[in-house]
Amino acid sequence: MNEPIEQLNISERLLSTQMASMQNKLKALQSKTGAGISKSQNKKQNINDMDAEDIKLKETAKEFEKIFVNFMIKDMWKTIKMDEEKEKIPGEDIYMEMMQSALAGEIVKGQGLGISKMLYDKMKTGMLAEAKAAEKLSE
Repeated sequence: MNEPIEQLNISERLLSTQMASMQNKLKALQSKTGAGISKSQNKKQNINDMDAEDIKLKETAKEFEKIFVNFMIKDMWKTIKMDEEKEKIPGEDIYMEMMQSALAGEIVKGQGLGISKMLYDKMKTGMLAEAKAAEKLSE
């Protein structure tokens, strides 16, 4: 019962670590001087770097949603009563895990459940607020 919670905690820490890494990269970009580069070129480079970070952030949020949905499916699957007379097939557990993971991937495709969008929006808002604060300090 605690396994899904522990795995969610691990996923949360991973996501937090990735967010901290992205924030550090953002700070590093902001602290770069524009020596030999005009302000508009510097901003253009920062925008390109932000686009790459933005894509990474979206992918991370989507992966987190997939992990979350996979835990939900596994817990729901446990509620299904299996035929006790049926003999267990070797490797059946592995197959079931693969199928559940594939099902989670299909559910998350497209808009998914909306968890990744909410997570992305929240993290993006925090990153933009930090960027604006850092910009004000550098002025």
